[in-house]
Amino acid sequence: LSMYVTPSYSSGKGQPVTLGIVDTNLYLSCSSENGMPILQLEEVGDKLRLKHISAEDDLSRFLYQGWFISTALQEREPVEMCTKQEANRITSFRSLH
Repeated sequence: LSMYVTPSYSSGKGQPVTLGIVDTNLYLSCSSENGMPILQLEEVGDKLRLKHISAEDDLSRFLYQGWFISTALQEREPVEMCTKQEANRITSFRSLH
């Protein structure tokens, strides 16, 4: 998990993050198919580029604008993408380190 700090961040609206697999260059990116977000692993050659992503940048796919990674309220359910309005999903997480 890498924190991406945006200059326009305001408390209570969620903090954009980039999610990568430790000791690799693989990060979760998001594309769209029929209006629905699809998560995929993508190799990033220069990880430092992920520290400064703008809305116009081709790297914005790593921030999932308007969508949130979420889990179900029940155990052993898949991770999915949802919009913030979906109250039956957990979209708030915290880092343990």
